Formats: sequence, structure tokens, C-alpha cells
Amino acid sequence: MARVRDVLVRRATEAFVGRRRELAVLLEAVEQDGPLVVHVHGIPGIGKSTLLEACAQR
Repeated sequence: MARVRDVLVRRATEAFVGRRRELAVLLEAVEQDGPLVVHVHGIPGIGKSTLLEACAQR
């Protein structure tokens, strides 16, 4: 049985809109060789976790 959090995260990433540029930058960084540190910051509720979940899904 799916956990509630897993279902909510899946729905949030399926409906992910408006951050194509930021997502492209993250995906490009992840594809690079070598060490990688990514710092994502912003006010609460702006979609940082959803952005990272969308990146992880791809």
C-alpha cells in the first residue's frame, strides 16, 4: 500500500509546472562529471522540495 507522502509527492511532481528553466539547470549539473554540490534556497512553500523531487524523478 502506498504511503500518503509518496502519493502526494508523486502527484506534486506529475503536476510540476513553471520551473522548467530551474529544472534544466539542475539536470545539466547532475549530468556533469566530478564532484557536485547543489544549494537550493528560498522562502518556505516556494517549491524547493518539489523541484528536487521532479529532478530526482527524471
